[in-house]
Amino acid sequence: MAFFSFSPAVQLWTVGNYHWYLKQSLSFSTCGKSKIVSLIWDPVTPYRLHVLCQGWHYFCYDWHWTTDRSSGDNSSDLSSVAVIDGSKVLVTVFRQTVVPPPMCSYQLLFPHPVNQVTFSAHPQKSNDLAVLDASNKISVYKCGDCPRADPTVKLGAVGGSGFKDPKEYIPFLNTLKKMETHYQRFTVDKYLKQYEKAVGHLSKCGPEYFPECLNLIKDKKLYKEALKLYSPSSQQYQDISIAYGEHLMQEHMYEPAGLMFARCGAHEKALSAFLTCGNWKQALCVAAQLNFTEDQLAGLGRTLAGKLVEQRKHIDAAMVLEQYAQDYEEAVFLLLEGAAWEEALRLVYKYNRLDIIETNIKPSILEAQKSYMAFLDSQTATFSRYKKHFLVVRKLKEQAQQAGLDDEVPHGQESDLFSETSSVVSGSQMSGKYSHSNSRISARSSKNRQKVERKKHGLKEGSLLEDLALLEALSEVVENTENQKVYHILKVLFLFEFDEQGRELQKAFEDTLQLIERSIPEIWTLTYQQNSATPVLGPNSTANSIMSMSVTISLPFLLLDGELFIPPKINKRIQWKLSLLD
Repeated sequence: MAFFSFSPAVQLWTVGNYHWYLKQSLSFSTCGKSKIVSLIWDPVTPYRLHVLCQGWHYFCYDWHWTTDRSSGDNSSDLSSVAVIDGSKVLVTVFRQTVVPPPMCSYQLLFPHPVNQVTFSAHPQKSNDLAVLDASNKISVYKCGDCPRADPTVKLGAVGGSGFKDPKEYIPFLNTLKKMETHYQRFTVDKYLKQYEKAVGHLSKCGPEYFPECLNLIKDKKLYKEALKLYSPSSQQYQDISIAYGEHLMQEHMYEPAGLMFARCGAHEKALSAFLTCGNWKQALCVAAQLNFTEDQLAGLGRTLAGKLVEQRKHIDAAMVLEQYAQDYEEAVFLLLEGAAWEEALRLVYKYNRLDIIETNIKPSILEAQKSYMAFLDSQTATFSRYKKHFLVVRKLKEQAQQAGLDDEVPHGQESDLFSETSSVVSGSQMSGKYSHSNSRISARSSKNRQKVERKKHGLKEGSLLEDLALLEALSEVVENTENQKVYHILKVLFLFEFDEQGRELQKAFEDTLQLIERSIPEIWTLTYQQNSATPVLGPNSTANSIMSMSVTISLPFLLLDGELFIPPKINKRIQWKLSLLD
Protein backbone atom coordinates (compact mmCIF):
# COMPACT_ATOMS: atom_id res chain seq x y z
CA MET A 1 0.00 0.00 0.00
CA ALA A 2 1.31 3.45 -0.86
CA PHE A 3 0.04 7.01 -1.08
CA PHE A 4 0.91 9.82 -3.43
CA SER A 5 0.11 13.46 -2.85
CA PHE A 6 -0.91 15.20 -6.02
CA SER A 7 -2.28 18.50 -4.83
CA PRO A 8 -5.13 18.97 -4.26
CA ALA A 9 -5.66 15.23 -3.64
CA VAL A 10 -4.13 12.32 -1.76
CA GLN A 11 -4.32 9.02 -3.64
CA LEU A 12 -4.16 5.57 -2.07
CA TRP A 13 -2.73 2.84 -4.31
CA THR A 14 -2.26 -0.92 -3.93
CA VAL A 15 -0.50 -3.42 -6.14
CA GLY A 16 -1.54 -6.95 -7.01
CA ASN A 17 -0.55 -9.36 -9.76
CA TYR A 18 1.79 -6.72 -11.22
CA HIS A 19 -1.02 -4.19 -11.48
CA TRP A 20 -1.39 -0.95 -9.54
CA TYR A 21 -4.91 -0.10 -8.35
CA LEU A 22 -6.02 3.38 -7.33
CA LYS A 23 -8.24 2.68 -4.32
CA GLN A 24 -9.14 6.13 -3.03
CA SER A 25 -8.64 9.77 -3.92
CA LEU A 26 -9.00 12.26 -1.05
CA SER A 27 -9.56 15.84 -2.16
CA PHE A 28 -8.07 18.84 -0.36
CA SER A 29 -7.84 22.55 -1.10
CA THR A 30 -4.85 24.10 -2.89
CA CYS A 31 -4.87 27.13 -0.63
CA GLY A 32 -6.22 28.34 2.69
CA LYS A 33 -6.64 26.33 5.84
CA SER A 34 -7.38 23.04 4.02
CA LYS A 35 -4.06 23.00 2.13
CA ILE A 36 -1.94 20.01 3.10
CA VAL A 37 1.25 20.86 5.02
CA SER A 38 2.42 17.40 6.02
CA LEU A 39 1.32 13.77 5.96
CA ILE A 40 2.97 10.62 7.27
CA TRP A 41 2.20 6.95 7.92
CA ASP A 42 1.83 6.02 11.56
CA PRO A 43 5.04 4.30 12.76
CA VAL A 44 3.13 1.98 15.11
CA THR A 45 -0.36 1.33 13.73
CA PRO A 46 -0.40 -0.18 10.22
CA TYR A 47 -2.49 1.46 7.47
CA ARG A 48 -2.97 4.66 9.50
CA LEU A 49 -2.22 7.98 7.79
CA HIS A 50 -1.81 11.35 9.52
CA VAL A 51 -2.57 14.53 7.56
CA LEU A 52 -1.87 18.06 8.83
CA CYS A 53 -3.34 21.05 7.00
CA GLN A 54 -2.25 24.70 6.96
CA GLY A 55 -4.99 25.85 9.35
CA TRP A 56 -3.88 23.31 11.95
CA HIS A 57 -6.62 20.97 10.78
CA TYR A 58 -5.61 17.42 11.53
CA PHE A 59 -7.01 14.29 9.84
CA CYS A 60 -6.35 10.67 10.72
CA TYR A 61 -7.28 7.93 8.22
CA ASP A 62 -7.46 4.21 9.04
CA TRP A 63 -7.74 1.61 6.30
CA HIS A 64 -8.22 -2.13 6.44
CA TRP A 65 -8.35 -4.83 3.80
CA THR A 66 -11.80 -6.06 2.74
CA THR A 67 -13.32 -7.85 -0.23
CA ASP A 68 -16.40 -6.22 -1.71
CA ARG A 69 -18.58 -9.13 -2.83
CA SER A 70 -22.19 -10.27 -3.06
CA SER A 71 -23.43 -12.79 -0.53
CA GLY A 72 -23.56 -15.80 -2.87
CA ASP A 73 -26.15 -17.45 -0.62
CA ASN A 74 -28.63 -18.55 -3.30
CA SER A 75 -28.66 -19.67 -6.92
CA SER A 76 -29.82 -16.27 -8.19
CA ASP A 77 -26.76 -14.59 -6.68
CA LEU A 78 -23.95 -14.20 -9.24
CA SER A 79 -21.21 -14.37 -6.58
CA SER A 80 -19.74 -11.11 -7.83
CA VAL A 81 -16.56 -9.43 -6.56
CA ALA A 82 -15.98 -5.70 -7.09
CA VAL A 83 -12.49 -4.16 -7.21
CA ILE A 84 -11.87 -0.40 -7.24
CA ASP A 85 -9.39 0.73 -9.86
CA GLY A 86 -9.35 4.51 -10.10
CA SER A 87 -12.46 5.71 -11.90
CA LYS A 88 -13.43 2.13 -12.72
CA VAL A 89 -15.02 -0.67 -10.79
CA LEU A 90 -13.90 -4.10 -11.99
CA VAL A 91 -16.67 -6.63 -11.43
CA THR A 92 -16.00 -10.36 -11.73
CA VAL A 93 -18.73 -13.00 -11.60
CA PHE A 94 -17.51 -16.15 -9.87
CA ARG A 95 -20.70 -18.23 -10.00
CA GLN A 96 -19.37 -20.39 -12.85
CA THR A 97 -16.04 -18.75 -13.69
CA VAL A 98 -12.59 -18.01 -12.31
CA VAL A 99 -11.11 -14.81 -13.75
CA PRO A 100 -7.63 -13.78 -12.51
CA PRO A 101 -7.04 -10.07 -11.79
CA PRO A 102 -6.66 -7.58 -13.26
CA MET A 103 -9.05 -9.25 -15.75
CA CYS A 104 -12.75 -9.02 -14.96
CA SER A 105 -16.20 -9.88 -16.25
CA TYR A 106 -17.11 -6.25 -16.91
CA GLN A 107 -16.21 -2.71 -15.89
CA LEU A 108 -18.18 0.23 -14.56
CA LEU A 109 -16.66 3.53 -15.65
CA PHE A 110 -17.22 6.76 -13.69
CA PRO A 111 -16.29 10.41 -14.32
CA HIS A 112 -14.52 10.62 -10.95
CA PRO A 113 -12.28 8.26 -8.98
CA VAL A 114 -14.19 5.69 -6.96
CA ASN A 115 -13.72 5.70 -3.18
CA GLN A 116 -16.04 2.96 -1.99
CA VAL A 117 -18.27 0.17 -3.30
CA THR A 118 -20.69 -2.17 -1.55
CA PHE A 119 -23.29 -4.82 -2.43
CA SER A 120 -26.86 -4.92 -1.16
CA ALA A 121 -27.44 -6.83 2.07
CA HIS A 122 -31.00 -7.75 1.00
CA PRO A 123 -31.10 -11.51 0.20
CA GLN A 124 -33.26 -10.98 -2.92
CA LYS A 125 -31.16 -8.05 -4.20
CA SER A 126 -27.66 -9.27 -3.40
CA ASN A 127 -26.46 -8.60 -6.99
CA ASP A 128 -27.21 -4.87 -6.69
CA LEU A 129 -24.26 -2.62 -5.84
CA ALA A 130 -23.73 1.01 -4.85
CA VAL A 131 -20.67 3.11 -5.69
CA LEU A 132 -19.41 6.28 -3.95
CA ASP A 133 -17.00 8.41 -6.01
CA ALA A 134 -14.70 11.26 -5.10
CA SER A 135 -17.40 13.85 -5.85
CA ASN A 136 -19.53 12.26 -3.09
CA LYS A 137 -22.02 11.01 -5.65
CA ILE A 138 -23.65 7.62 -5.05
CA SER A 139 -24.53 5.46 -8.06
CA VAL A 140 -26.74 2.40 -7.58
CA TYR A 141 -26.69 -0.45 -10.10
CA LYS A 142 -29.55 -2.96 -9.98
CA CYS A 143 -29.02 -6.31 -11.63
CA GLY A 144 -31.61 -6.75 -14.36
CA ASP A 145 -32.67 -3.10 -14.21
CA CYS A 146 -29.64 -1.17 -15.37
CA PRO A 147 -29.74 2.42 -16.70
CA ARG A 148 -30.81 2.68 -20.31
CA ALA A 149 -27.54 4.31 -21.28
CA ASP A 150 -25.35 1.66 -19.66
CA PRO A 151 -26.21 -1.98 -20.39
CA THR A 152 -22.65 -3.02 -19.54
CA VAL A 153 -23.65 -4.54 -16.23
CA LYS A 154 -26.09 -6.93 -17.88
CA LEU A 155 -23.64 -7.82 -20.61
CA GLY A 156 -21.03 -8.66 -18.02
CA ALA A 157 -23.53 -10.73 -16.09
CA VAL A 158 -24.26 -12.71 -19.24
CA GLY A 159 -20.62 -13.39 -19.84
CA GLY A 160 -19.82 -14.20 -16.26
CA SER A 161 -22.75 -16.50 -15.54
CA GLY A 162 -22.84 -18.44 -18.77
CA PHE A 163 -19.24 -19.29 -19.71
CA LYS A 164 -16.29 -20.79 -17.90
CA ASP A 165 -13.57 -19.37 -20.08
CA PRO A 166 -13.15 -15.64 -20.87
CA LYS A 167 -12.11 -16.68 -24.39
CA GLU A 168 -15.63 -17.97 -24.91
CA TYR A 169 -17.70 -15.11 -23.56
CA ILE A 170 -15.61 -12.14 -24.72
CA PRO A 171 -16.51 -12.79 -28.40
CA PHE A 172 -20.10 -13.24 -27.30
CA LEU A 173 -20.05 -9.86 -25.57
CA ASN A 174 -18.49 -8.27 -28.62
CA THR A 175 -21.29 -9.71 -30.77
CA LEU A 176 -23.87 -8.26 -28.41
CA LYS A 177 -22.29 -4.82 -28.59
CA LYS A 178 -22.70 -4.81 -32.37
CA MET A 179 -26.46 -5.29 -32.09
CA GLU A 180 -29.09 -2.57 -32.13
CA THR A 181 -29.69 -1.36 -28.56
CA HIS A 182 -33.18 -2.78 -28.02
CA TYR A 183 -32.34 -6.12 -29.63
CA GLN A 184 -29.16 -6.25 -27.57
CA ARG A 185 -31.14 -5.82 -24.39
CA PHE A 186 -33.66 -8.39 -25.57
CA THR A 187 -30.87 -10.91 -26.14
CA VAL A 188 -29.36 -10.26 -22.73
CA ASP A 189 -32.70 -10.50 -20.89
CA LYS A 190 -33.64 -13.66 -22.74
CA TYR A 191 -30.28 -15.20 -21.85
CA LEU A 192 -30.84 -14.26 -18.20
CA LYS A 193 -34.38 -15.76 -18.43
CA GLN A 194 -36.00 -12.42 -17.71
CA TYR A 195 -38.58 -13.06 -20.40
CA GLU A 196 -41.07 -10.35 -19.52
CA LYS A 197 -38.41 -7.66 -19.92
CA ALA A 198 -37.10 -9.41 -23.02
CA VAL A 199 -40.53 -9.13 -24.67
CA GLY A 200 -40.65 -5.46 -23.76
CA HIS A 201 -37.33 -4.77 -25.49
CA LEU A 202 -38.20 -6.89 -28.54
CA SER A 203 -41.48 -5.04 -29.00
CA LYS A 204 -39.44 -1.87 -29.60
CA CYS A 205 -37.30 -3.41 -32.34
CA GLY A 206 -39.81 -2.88 -35.14
CA PRO A 207 -42.49 -4.91 -36.93
CA GLU A 208 -39.94 -7.15 -38.65
CA TYR A 209 -39.13 -8.70 -35.27
CA PHE A 210 -42.76 -9.32 -34.28
CA PRO A 211 -42.89 -13.00 -35.40
CA GLU A 212 -39.97 -13.72 -33.08
CA CYS A 213 -41.70 -11.74 -30.34
CA LEU A 214 -44.97 -13.66 -30.81
CA ASN A 215 -43.17 -17.00 -30.61
CA LEU A 216 -41.56 -15.97 -27.33
CA ILE A 217 -44.94 -14.79 -25.99
CA LYS A 218 -46.52 -18.14 -26.84
CA ASP A 219 -43.61 -20.14 -25.48
CA LYS A 220 -43.53 -18.34 -22.13
CA LYS A 221 -47.29 -17.58 -21.95
CA LEU A 222 -46.75 -13.84 -21.56
CA TYR A 223 -50.02 -12.82 -23.22
CA LYS A 224 -51.27 -10.39 -20.58
CA GLU A 225 -47.89 -8.67 -20.31
CA ALA A 226 -47.52 -8.45 -24.09
CA LEU A 227 -50.95 -6.89 -24.65
CA LYS A 228 -49.88 -3.92 -22.53
CA LEU A 229 -47.05 -3.18 -24.97
CA TYR A 230 -49.16 -2.58 -28.09
CA SER A 231 -51.98 -0.28 -29.05
CA PRO A 232 -55.42 -1.97 -29.16
CA SER A 233 -55.84 -0.76 -32.73
CA SER A 234 -52.60 -2.37 -33.96
CA GLN A 235 -52.33 -5.61 -35.89
CA GLN A 236 -49.83 -6.90 -33.33
CA TYR A 237 -52.42 -6.48 -30.57
CA GLN A 238 -54.96 -8.48 -32.58
CA ASP A 239 -52.47 -11.27 -33.31
CA ILE A 240 -51.52 -11.56 -29.64
CA SER A 241 -55.19 -11.57 -28.64
CA ILE A 242 -55.96 -14.41 -31.04
CA ALA A 243 -52.97 -16.37 -29.75
CA TYR A 244 -54.16 -15.75 -26.19
CA GLY A 245 -57.65 -16.96 -27.04
CA GLU A 246 -56.29 -20.12 -28.64
CA HIS A 247 -54.22 -20.74 -25.53
CA LEU A 248 -57.33 -20.37 -23.36
CA MET A 249 -59.20 -22.82 -25.60
CA GLN A 250 -56.42 -25.37 -25.07
CA GLU A 251 -56.77 -24.84 -21.32
CA HIS A 252 -60.56 -25.50 -21.63
CA MET A 253 -61.34 -21.94 -20.54
CA TYR A 254 -63.88 -21.43 -23.29
CA GLU A 255 -65.82 -18.42 -22.06
CA PRO A 256 -62.70 -16.25 -21.42
CA ALA A 257 -61.42 -17.38 -24.81
CA GLY A 258 -64.67 -16.28 -26.46
CA LEU A 259 -64.48 -12.89 -24.78
CA MET A 260 -60.90 -12.44 -25.96
CA PHE A 261 -61.81 -13.40 -29.54
CA ALA A 262 -64.85 -11.12 -29.53
CA ARG A 263 -62.81 -8.21 -28.21
CA CYS A 264 -60.23 -8.41 -30.98
CA GLY A 265 -62.80 -8.97 -33.74
CA ALA A 266 -62.19 -12.69 -34.36
CA HIS A 267 -65.92 -13.35 -34.45
CA GLU A 268 -65.87 -16.85 -35.95
CA LYS A 269 -63.49 -18.08 -33.27
CA ALA A 270 -65.57 -16.29 -30.64
CA LEU A 271 -68.73 -18.04 -31.85
CA SER A 272 -67.06 -21.43 -31.61
CA ALA A 273 -65.87 -20.69 -28.07
CA PHE A 274 -69.26 -19.46 -26.89
CA LEU A 275 -70.97 -22.49 -28.41
CA THR A 276 -68.59 -24.77 -26.57
CA CYS A 277 -69.19 -23.16 -23.19
CA GLY A 278 -72.95 -22.73 -23.73
CA ASN A 279 -73.08 -18.94 -23.49
CA TRP A 280 -76.04 -18.61 -25.83
CA LYS A 281 -76.51 -14.87 -25.42
CA GLN A 282 -72.96 -14.03 -26.47
CA ALA A 283 -73.13 -16.59 -29.26
CA LEU A 284 -76.18 -14.88 -30.73
CA CYS A 285 -74.54 -11.46 -30.37
CA VAL A 286 -71.53 -12.67 -32.32
CA ALA A 287 -73.82 -14.25 -34.94
CA ALA A 288 -75.42 -10.85 -35.50
CA GLN A 289 -71.96 -9.32 -35.98
CA LEU A 290 -71.24 -12.02 -38.56
CA ASN A 291 -74.44 -11.04 -40.41
CA PHE A 292 -76.03 -14.48 -40.20
CA THR A 293 -79.04 -15.09 -42.41
CA GLU A 294 -82.38 -16.19 -40.95
CA ASP A 295 -81.68 -19.80 -41.86
CA GLN A 296 -78.25 -19.65 -40.26
CA LEU A 297 -79.72 -18.10 -37.12
CA ALA A 298 -82.38 -20.80 -36.98
CA GLY A 299 -79.76 -23.54 -37.25
CA LEU A 300 -77.62 -21.86 -34.61
CA GLY A 301 -80.67 -21.50 -32.36
CA ARG A 302 -81.45 -25.21 -32.56
CA THR A 303 -77.84 -26.07 -31.76
CA LEU A 304 -77.87 -23.77 -28.75
CA ALA A 305 -81.22 -25.12 -27.57
CA GLY A 306 -79.85 -28.66 -27.60
CA LYS A 307 -76.88 -27.63 -25.47
CA LEU A 308 -79.12 -25.74 -23.06
CA VAL A 309 -81.41 -28.74 -22.63
CA GLU A 310 -78.37 -30.84 -21.74
CA GLN A 311 -77.67 -28.28 -19.01
CA ARG A 312 -81.33 -28.49 -17.87
CA LYS A 313 -81.93 -24.86 -18.84
CA HIS A 314 -85.27 -25.45 -20.51
CA ILE A 315 -86.56 -21.88 -20.23
CA ASP A 316 -83.47 -20.49 -21.98
CA ALA A 317 -83.66 -23.20 -24.64
CA ALA A 318 -87.32 -22.39 -25.29
CA MET A 319 -86.56 -18.69 -25.60
CA VAL A 320 -83.89 -19.37 -28.23
CA LEU A 321 -86.17 -21.64 -30.24
CA GLU A 322 -89.05 -19.19 -30.18
CA GLN A 323 -87.10 -16.02 -30.96
CA TYR A 324 -84.42 -17.27 -33.37
CA ALA A 325 -85.77 -20.52 -34.86
CA GLN A 326 -89.40 -19.33 -34.91
CA ASP A 327 -90.42 -22.74 -33.56
CA TYR A 328 -92.79 -21.92 -30.71
CA GLU A 329 -94.32 -25.41 -30.64
CA GLU A 330 -90.98 -27.05 -29.87
CA ALA A 331 -90.36 -24.29 -27.35
CA VAL A 332 -93.60 -25.17 -25.56
CA PHE A 333 -92.65 -28.85 -25.46
CA LEU A 334 -89.27 -27.99 -23.92
CA LEU A 335 -90.97 -25.86 -21.29
CA LEU A 336 -93.29 -28.72 -20.39
CA GLU A 337 -90.28 -31.02 -20.15
CA GLY A 338 -88.70 -28.55 -17.73
CA ALA A 339 -91.93 -28.17 -15.70
CA ALA A 340 -92.18 -24.49 -16.66
CA TRP A 341 -95.95 -24.57 -17.14
CA GLU A 342 -96.61 -20.86 -16.69
CA GLU A 343 -94.07 -19.93 -19.36
CA ALA A 344 -95.55 -22.58 -21.65
CA LEU A 345 -99.00 -21.05 -21.13
CA ARG A 346 -97.63 -17.63 -22.02
CA LEU A 347 -96.46 -18.90 -25.42
CA VAL A 348 -99.69 -20.80 -26.01
CA TYR A 349 -101.78 -17.68 -25.51
CA LYS A 350 -99.29 -15.51 -27.40
CA TYR A 351 -99.62 -17.62 -30.55
CA ASN A 352 -103.31 -18.49 -29.94
CA ARG A 353 -102.66 -22.25 -29.84
CA LEU A 354 -105.18 -23.13 -27.15
CA ASP A 355 -105.40 -26.67 -28.48
CA ILE A 356 -101.98 -27.37 -26.97
CA ILE A 357 -103.50 -26.88 -23.51
CA GLU A 358 -105.70 -29.93 -23.93
CA THR A 359 -103.27 -32.04 -25.90
CA ASN A 360 -100.05 -31.40 -24.00
CA ILE A 361 -100.18 -29.04 -21.03
CA LYS A 362 -102.94 -30.70 -18.98
CA PRO A 363 -101.56 -34.23 -19.48
CA SER A 364 -98.11 -32.94 -18.50
CA ILE A 365 -99.46 -31.40 -15.28
CA LEU A 366 -101.33 -34.57 -14.29
CA GLU A 367 -98.25 -36.66 -15.03
CA ALA A 368 -96.16 -34.36 -12.84
CA GLN A 369 -98.70 -34.76 -10.01
CA LYS A 370 -98.53 -38.54 -10.25
CA SER A 371 -94.72 -38.53 -10.34
CA TYR A 372 -94.48 -36.30 -7.30
CA MET A 373 -97.00 -38.39 -5.40
CA ALA A 374 -94.89 -41.46 -6.12
CA PHE A 375 -91.79 -39.56 -5.00
CA LEU A 376 -93.43 -38.59 -1.70
CA ASP A 377 -94.61 -42.16 -1.10
CA SER A 378 -91.08 -43.41 -1.69
CA GLN A 379 -89.54 -40.77 0.58
CA THR A 380 -92.02 -41.47 3.36
CA ALA A 381 -91.49 -45.23 3.19
CA THR A 382 -87.72 -44.85 3.08
CA PHE A 383 -87.66 -42.41 5.97
CA SER A 384 -89.90 -44.60 8.13
CA ARG A 385 -87.85 -47.72 7.39
CA TYR A 386 -84.53 -45.99 8.14
CA LYS A 387 -85.90 -44.40 11.28
CA LYS A 388 -87.21 -47.69 12.67
CA HIS A 389 -83.96 -49.51 11.95
CA PHE A 390 -81.87 -46.65 13.32
CA LEU A 391 -83.68 -46.66 16.65
CA VAL A 392 -83.07 -50.41 16.96
CA VAL A 393 -79.38 -50.13 16.07
CA ARG A 394 -78.87 -47.23 18.44
CA LYS A 395 -80.46 -49.12 21.33
CA LEU A 396 -78.35 -52.23 20.66
CA LYS A 397 -75.16 -50.18 20.54
CA GLU A 398 -75.99 -48.43 23.79
CA GLN A 399 -76.59 -51.78 25.48
CA ALA A 400 -73.37 -53.23 24.06
CA GLN A 401 -71.39 -50.22 25.15
CA GLN A 402 -72.68 -50.38 28.70
CA ALA A 403 -72.19 -54.14 28.96
CA GLY A 404 -68.79 -54.41 27.28
CA LEU A 405 -66.91 -51.23 28.16
CA ASP A 406 -68.48 -50.08 31.43
CA ASP A 407 -66.16 -47.42 32.82
CA GLU A 408 -63.47 -48.03 30.19
CA VAL A 409 -65.07 -45.45 27.94
CA PRO A 410 -62.96 -42.36 28.77
CA HIS A 411 -64.30 -38.87 29.09
CA GLY A 412 -62.43 -35.63 28.65
CA GLN A 413 -60.75 -33.46 26.08
CA GLU A 414 -58.68 -34.84 23.20
CA SER A 415 -54.93 -34.44 23.58
CA ASP A 416 -51.70 -35.30 21.85
CA LEU A 417 -52.09 -38.88 23.05
CA PHE A 418 -54.60 -39.32 20.20
CA SER A 419 -51.87 -39.24 17.57
CA GLU A 420 -49.54 -41.45 19.62
CA THR A 421 -52.14 -44.14 20.19
CA SER A 422 -53.29 -43.96 16.57
CA SER A 423 -49.71 -44.53 15.46
CA VAL A 424 -49.51 -47.64 17.67
CA VAL A 425 -52.70 -49.00 16.15
CA SER A 426 -51.64 -48.26 12.60
CA GLY A 427 -48.19 -49.69 13.23
CA SER A 428 -49.38 -52.94 14.73
CA GLN A 429 -52.55 -53.62 12.75
CA MET A 430 -52.74 -51.41 9.67
CA SER A 431 -49.18 -51.20 8.38
CA GLY A 432 -49.87 -53.76 5.71
CA LYS A 433 -52.63 -51.77 4.05
CA TYR A 434 -51.72 -48.15 4.77
CA SER A 435 -49.48 -47.63 1.76
CA HIS A 436 -51.97 -49.08 -0.71
CA SER A 437 -54.88 -47.16 0.80
CA ASN A 438 -52.97 -43.90 0.89
CA SER A 439 -51.87 -44.11 -2.74
CA ARG A 440 -55.37 -45.08 -3.85
CA ILE A 441 -57.03 -42.17 -2.06
CA SER A 442 -54.49 -39.64 -3.31
CA ALA A 443 -55.17 -40.72 -6.87
CA ARG A 444 -58.86 -39.90 -6.71
CA SER A 445 -60.11 -36.83 -8.46
CA SER A 446 -61.72 -34.02 -6.51
CA LYS A 447 -65.16 -35.07 -7.69
CA ASN A 448 -64.63 -38.66 -6.61
CA ARG A 449 -63.34 -37.54 -3.22
CA GLN A 450 -66.50 -35.54 -2.67
CA LYS A 451 -68.61 -38.52 -3.66
CA VAL A 452 -66.69 -40.79 -1.30
CA GLU A 453 -67.06 -38.21 1.47
CA ARG A 454 -70.83 -38.25 1.04
CA LYS A 455 -71.02 -42.05 0.94
CA LYS A 456 -68.31 -43.00 3.42
CA HIS A 457 -70.64 -45.10 5.62
CA GLY A 458 -72.16 -48.33 4.37
CA LEU A 459 -75.80 -49.26 5.02
CA LYS A 460 -74.91 -52.93 5.31
CA GLU A 461 -76.78 -54.43 8.25
CA GLY A 462 -74.50 -55.14 11.18
CA SER A 463 -71.64 -52.97 9.93
CA LEU A 464 -69.49 -51.15 12.48
CA LEU A 465 -70.81 -47.68 11.63
CA GLU A 466 -74.31 -48.66 10.61
CA ASP A 467 -75.89 -46.04 12.88
CA LEU A 468 -73.89 -43.29 11.18
CA ALA A 469 -74.88 -44.57 7.74
CA LEU A 470 -78.54 -44.52 8.73
CA LEU A 471 -78.19 -41.06 10.21
CA GLU A 472 -76.63 -39.83 6.98
CA ALA A 473 -79.38 -41.43 4.88
CA LEU A 474 -82.09 -39.86 7.04
CA SER A 475 -80.49 -36.43 6.63
CA GLU A 476 -80.50 -36.86 2.85
CA VAL A 477 -84.20 -37.71 2.86
CA VAL A 478 -84.94 -34.53 4.79
CA GLU A 479 -82.87 -32.43 2.39
CA ASN A 480 -84.51 -33.95 -0.71
CA THR A 481 -88.01 -33.40 0.61
CA GLU A 482 -87.68 -29.61 0.79
CA ASN A 483 -88.63 -28.62 -2.73
CA GLN A 484 -90.48 -25.63 -4.13
CA LYS A 485 -91.54 -27.65 -7.16
CA VAL A 486 -94.68 -28.82 -5.37
CA TYR A 487 -95.97 -25.24 -5.13
CA HIS A 488 -95.73 -24.75 -8.91
CA ILE A 489 -97.60 -28.00 -9.49
CA LEU A 490 -100.34 -26.99 -7.06
CA LYS A 491 -100.87 -23.66 -8.84
CA VAL A 492 -101.44 -25.13 -12.28
CA LEU A 493 -103.56 -27.96 -10.86
CA PHE A 494 -105.87 -25.39 -9.30
CA LEU A 495 -105.83 -23.26 -12.46
CA PHE A 496 -107.21 -26.11 -14.59
CA GLU A 497 -109.70 -27.26 -11.93
CA PHE A 498 -107.83 -30.38 -10.90
CA ASP A 499 -108.76 -29.65 -7.30
CA GLU A 500 -108.93 -33.26 -6.18
CA GLN A 501 -105.45 -34.04 -7.45
CA GLY A 502 -104.17 -30.79 -5.96
CA ARG A 503 -105.58 -31.52 -2.49
CA GLU A 504 -104.22 -35.04 -2.66
CA LEU A 505 -100.71 -33.77 -3.42
CA GLN A 506 -100.88 -31.00 -0.84
CA LYS A 507 -102.07 -33.43 1.85
CA ALA A 508 -99.35 -35.96 1.00
CA PHE A 509 -96.62 -33.33 1.14
CA GLU A 510 -97.95 -31.96 4.43
CA ASP A 511 -98.06 -35.46 5.95
CA THR A 512 -94.47 -36.07 4.89
CA LEU A 513 -93.28 -32.82 6.46
CA GLN A 514 -95.14 -33.54 9.68
CA LEU A 515 -93.61 -37.02 9.86
CA ILE A 516 -90.15 -35.55 9.49
CA GLU A 517 -90.76 -32.77 12.02
CA ARG A 518 -92.02 -35.27 14.62
CA SER A 519 -89.14 -37.64 14.00
CA ILE A 520 -86.22 -35.19 14.15
CA PRO A 521 -86.26 -34.78 17.98
CA GLU A 522 -86.65 -38.53 18.35
CA ILE A 523 -83.70 -39.33 16.08
CA TRP A 524 -81.32 -36.51 16.94
CA THR A 525 -81.77 -36.62 20.70
CA LEU A 526 -79.54 -34.52 22.92
CA THR A 527 -78.35 -37.61 24.78
CA TYR A 528 -77.34 -39.34 21.57
CA GLN A 529 -75.47 -36.27 20.35
CA GLN A 530 -73.50 -36.13 23.59
CA ASN A 531 -72.77 -39.86 23.65
CA SER A 532 -71.73 -39.91 20.00
CA ALA A 533 -69.42 -36.96 20.51
CA THR A 534 -67.92 -38.40 23.72
CA PRO A 535 -64.13 -37.99 23.47
CA VAL A 536 -62.14 -41.19 23.48
CA LEU A 537 -59.21 -39.60 25.28
CA GLY A 538 -59.10 -37.84 28.59
CA PRO A 539 -57.58 -37.75 32.04
CA ASN A 540 -59.25 -41.05 33.03
CA SER A 541 -58.22 -42.98 29.93
CA THR A 542 -55.65 -45.75 29.86
CA ALA A 543 -53.55 -47.15 27.04
CA ASN A 544 -55.64 -50.35 26.97
CA SER A 545 -58.93 -48.48 26.88
CA ILE A 546 -57.70 -46.22 24.08
CA MET A 547 -56.46 -49.20 22.05
CA SER A 548 -59.77 -50.97 22.59
CA MET A 549 -61.83 -47.99 21.51
CA SER A 550 -59.53 -47.33 18.54
CA VAL A 551 -60.12 -50.79 17.15
CA THR A 552 -63.83 -50.86 18.06
CA ILE A 553 -65.21 -47.57 16.80
CA SER A 554 -62.64 -46.15 14.37
CA LEU A 555 -61.45 -42.91 15.97
CA PRO A 556 -61.30 -40.66 12.88
CA PHE A 557 -65.09 -40.58 12.46
CA LEU A 558 -65.44 -38.58 15.68
CA LEU A 559 -63.74 -35.64 14.05
CA LEU A 560 -64.96 -36.13 10.48
CA ASP A 561 -68.66 -36.83 11.11
CA GLY A 562 -69.57 -34.31 13.76
CA GLU A 563 -72.06 -32.63 11.44
CA LEU A 564 -74.14 -35.82 11.31
CA PHE A 565 -75.13 -35.33 14.94
CA ILE A 566 -76.58 -31.89 14.24
CA PRO A 567 -80.31 -32.23 13.51
CA PRO A 568 -81.36 -30.92 10.07
CA LYS A 569 -83.68 -27.94 9.99
CA ILE A 570 -86.69 -27.67 7.73
CA ASN A 571 -86.90 -24.29 6.07
CA LYS A 572 -90.41 -23.14 6.89
CA ARG A 573 -89.96 -19.96 4.88
CA ILE A 574 -90.31 -21.86 1.62
CA GLN A 575 -93.80 -21.32 0.22
CA TRP A 576 -95.24 -24.64 -0.83
CA LYS A 577 -98.86 -24.63 0.37
CA LEU A 578 -101.69 -23.17 -1.73
CA SER A 579 -104.40 -21.88 0.60
CA LEU A 580 -106.99 -22.06 -2.20
CA LEU A 581 -106.91 -25.85 -1.93
CA ASP A 582 -107.67 -25.98 1.81
